[in-house]
Amino acid sequence: MIVDLKQHMRHEIWRNTPIMSVHVLSMILQYRIKSKDFELKDCAQLMDEFQKKFRQHHDLAFVGDLDAITQNSLEVFSMKGFIPFSSVAVEVMKLESLMMKSLFSVMDLMEFDLHSDTCRVSQNRLLENFRKIASLLRHEIDFINPPCLSASASEKKALDYLIDSLVLSQQSDEPNSGEQLMAKRIAYNLDVDSEDEEDWAHRPTIDTLFYVNIANALSHKWITTVTSTVLDVYYVAAKQLLELRKIDVVEETVFLQRISEELKRKGHDFDAAAQNAMKLFKEEGIIESYSHSNVKILYLKDPFDETRILGLIHEIAQFC
Repeated sequence: MIVDLKQHMRHEIWRNTPIMSVHVLSMILQYRIKSKDFELKDCAQLMDEFQKKFRQHHDLAFVGDLDAITQNSLEVFSMKGFIPFSSVAVEVMKLESLMMKSLFSVMDLMEFDLHSDTCRVSQNRLLENFRKIASLLRHEIDFINPPCLSASASEKKALDYLIDSLVLSQQSDEPNSGEQLMAKRIAYNLDVDSEDEEDWAHRPTIDTLFYVNIANALSHKWITTVTSTVLDVYYVAAKQLLELRKIDVVEETVFLQRISEELKRKGHDFDAAAQNAMKLFKEEGIIESYSHSNVKILYLKDPFDETRILGLIHEIAQFC
């Protein structure tokens, strides 16, 4: 109960944190505009896009002339000398990013016509991948939803983002496709030839198929980088676990420093994500720790068995 209360408090604090213009511009420069030679009007246009999408459900603390607001935000970054990687504006997109990442991981395994306007994906496979990614990154998203919200409601919320963006739909543009699908469902569930109620009860559920608008999916693919970047941090951290096999123990600060150095070589600066990766490794029973003279010491729970480490690395790598 105390854990749920803490999570609820974290959610309420996060939900009531106003999204400033610098938060949104930081997200745009990190994930949407990679070039350093960008136009002010392009940033302002993307600020306007974010504002229209999220102002109904989030506290956006900027109104007025977006050109002037964007210019002012750029001056703030200029004074700071850096652009922060993480912000509230990124966090509000995490569920959508997870679902988009799941969608493209399913599509990558499919053979579909690149010249086609649409393709179909299985809802079961889509949600299965979403759950796997969400489980790996649970400490990145645990504050986004209150603990009283069910997992299925969270999944629906993430799916709704893709449906609202016209990336997914439950009907194709083909005539009578909806009626044909309904007819198949009715025929399947009303099989009068079967008298065995037990067989009927154990029939597999018909999988819902989503229609993917490929053009819209590709135009929104940038949002997957929010998840991909964090997964990359977890992958780097997980690979460092193999280095732990060469030594008995290591100070946690030293271990995190090694991860940080590797991330900086890759152009990342995600110390919070590295800390969350450590929580995952402990919860998965891979590493343990103890304190000695106020210093936290890490060690592998089973240094002679690398199966779990390699399994975790593979699980992360399949979505990177």
